[in-house]
Amino acid sequence: MSSEQANHSQGAFAAVRAKDSSSSAPVCAVPECSALAATVLRQQAWCVDHFLEQSYQALERLEQQRGTERDGRPLAVREQAGEEVRTFLNECSAQALNVSLGVEKLGNLERSRLLDILLWAGELSEALRRPAAQFGPGSGVRCPNNSATSPS
Repeated sequence: MSSEQANHSQGAFAAVRAKDSSSSAPVCAVPECSALAATVLRQQAWCVDHFLEQSYQALERLEQQRGTERDGRPLAVREQAGEEVRTFLNECSAQALNVSLGVEKLGNLERSRLLDILLWAGELSEALRRPAAQFGPGSGVRCPNNSATSPS
């Protein structure tokens, strides 16, 4: 993550904090959730549980889009603004790392999910850069129906 992206994420978190006049700490963006926000993703404050949920949903959508391949590149992702996808993957990775290092009371399951998000976002980032010949079975890229990667 570049320093510019880090400053943007910190600025977004500060803006959310400033908007919340009822307390000094921002709360999760989910209306029914009163947990304190642990991070900001896509300019929304999220508690740990909802950050995990939002990250998994977004990564799953990108993974499914990647499944529609033409000439080895992810068709739907390639046709989207590629830079927007890269920016999201970088932000998602950085925020997963920030949460894992910055939130004191994380259980092993939450830590493992944060690591999974970090690795999955990295795999998708690599898939965007990978030449067409390196796609397919045995490429080590996660299969949509299975959370494990194929052996390389």
